[in-house]
This record gives sequence, structure tokens and C-alpha cells, in this order.
Amino acid sequence: MGNDYRNIFTKNINRIMKEKGKKPAQIAKDLNYPLSTVSSWTNGKSYPRVDKMQELADYLHVSMKDLTDEKTIDIHQPFTSLDDAMLFLIKSPVASAYGGYDLDKMSEEEIIDFANELSGIFKVIAERRKK
Repeated sequence: MGNDYRNIFTKNINRIMKEKGKKPAQIAKDLNYPLSTVSSWTNGKSYPRVDKMQELADYLHVSMKDLTDEKTIDIHQPFTSLDDAMLFLIKSPVASAYGGYDLDKMSEEEIIDFANELSGIFKVIAERRKK
């Protein structure tokens, strides 16, 4: 399996585990997997077989696509999660090029508000340019 797929899976599994309040040891115990196996998935050292991935998806109440596909952001909806707001800000070359803000010094609420404000500005500009 290519590193890109493994990296996407690793990001997704860690994000989903955080959202669901799960730890590798708990998943290993509940699914009767060796902890070293689950840890290797969460650390990006290996990628699960399809049957294990489906069991993991079922356990976490997500689809396999949630585990394997790169997460995209719907900028047409207000940001409500810190992860989505951060992803938007980090992946927005315009925002990062102008800088002037320090995400490390901002609260979660300030980051989400900032991402929503910036997204709104982008929407206004895009609407003006539509022909």
C-alpha cells in the first residue's frame, strides 16, 4: 500500500478516534486485536487488511470511506469544529500567505470564528467574479 494512502488512513483513524473518545488499547481489547497492530495503524507504520478495516469501521460507526478517503471541507457551511477550521486555514494559501495571526495564541472559538470570517470573505469575492 502506498505511503499516501497509509498517511490518509493514519490521519483519519486518529481524528475519528479523538472524535469518538477511543484509545488504541480500548480498540485492541474490544476487537481482540494485538495492541501492537492497532498502534502500528495509528502510528502510520502499517495499513489494515480490508477485512480488519471493515471491522474497525463498523466498530467506530463510520464508513470505510471515512477511514480511507482524504477529508475535504465543505466551505458552504459554517465551521463548527476546530479540526475543520484549522484544516481550512492551513490549506488556504491566501490566508497563510498574508499571515498576521498566530493560531497557537488563539482560542478554539477564535480560530473557528476566524475561519468562518475568512470563508465568508472568499464567498463574497467569488460571487463578484461569477459571470
